[in-house]
Amino acid sequence: MNTQSLQEIVDQLRQVFPDLKEVELARLALEENRQISAARSTPHQEIPTVAEVVEKMREKYMRKEQRRIRAPLEPDGSILIKNTTTYRTYDTHWKRLVAEHGKKLVSELDQELVERFAEAAQDKALATHKAQNATRVSKNLTPREFTGGRSHNLALDAISVIMTYAVSKRYIADNPVKGVQRRTKSVSARRGLTHNQVEEIMTVALAGGNDPVLDYLLLWTLLETAARIGGLLKLQLGDIKIEEGKCTLDLHEKRDTERYQPITRALHDSLIDLAKSRGSTGVTDPVFRYHPDSQGKGRPMQAKRFETLWKRISFVLPWVEEKGVSSHWLRHTTVTWIDRAFNSTMAQAYAGHTPANVTAGYSVPTPEELAAAHAALTGTSL
Repeated sequence: MNTQSLQEIVDQLRQVFPDLKEVELARLALEENRQISAARSTPHQEIPTVAEVVEKMREKYMRKEQRRIRAPLEPDGSILIKNTTTYRTYDTHWKRLVAEHGKKLVSELDQELVERFAEAAQDKALATHKAQNATRVSKNLTPREFTGGRSHNLALDAISVIMTYAVSKRYIADNPVKGVQRRTKSVSARRGLTHNQVEEIMTVALAGGNDPVLDYLLLWTLLETAARIGGLLKLQLGDIKIEEGKCTLDLHEKRDTERYQPITRALHDSLIDLAKSRGSTGVTDPVFRYHPDSQGKGRPMQAKRFETLWKRISFVLPWVEEKGVSSHWLRHTTVTWIDRAFNSTMAQAYAGHTPANVTAGYSVPTPEELAAAHAALTGTSL
């Protein structure tokens, strides 16, 4: 029997609820007695530390990365952190969380602590940007405005994963991240490029560097398809298709999405030639490779190639460095043109964006309509 008798519980409830009838008080007393008994019969649940929960989340998210479509796995099935997506972003903040609060129980992370954690991430981002602006000013370039809001929000996302797990295990009653206001992101200065600007970039890409053919084809593919960088890194020989005279790329992009994008016959042939000349023969071989080695096979291209390419272009074209032009500007340029020439629904499909609402999902362009938009973009016939 519990320490308190049912009569004692009824007496206490009568003082709190003097207007209730005896039968109602009895029911409340029985329910409270049941809850007390259940609580005492439940084994004590030991609450883990922040470091212990972070380690569980690392394992969980690493498994997700390894299951991604066409994840760049090592021979032993592992994946390098630099080749991960969400894991790499979250782990940046998890490392600091463990360093500062790893020994605390996860139940000790309250809203105030979460707010300070996110603000510290924002302050660090602002300090980094300040140093970058100092470098820009030394080069007589205009400094850029920056709020650090994205870093603040990513820190919240990373810690929210920890707290959501704690809620699911009933270590805490509610996720304290819910009460922290997210920051507004910095307004992007990205705009569509003019025809002359695109021509300048393409000319520089083809006129120098240690692999101008690769560089030119990367930019050409980005412009014609509005693909994401990840889509080009995952592109395989079997993704380049031609059916009934129509050429397409099967693009695999973020969140394991897949879309078929029309391309010109000229781009189709150029991509095939590049891939085969560098050792790709099977349908699962990568399209973009570096120069072939003595065995006739080049290493698969890495994301760093884009960074190297834009540094080279910026050195020749000062306006590229001034504006901070990157590969995404080319995607932006193509999608903007499609939007102006056709409509936002067509642009959304061309960019591979998810429909904004249920209604938009009913007006997805057909492959024939996308092909017509592509023909207008490239000046080719259907």
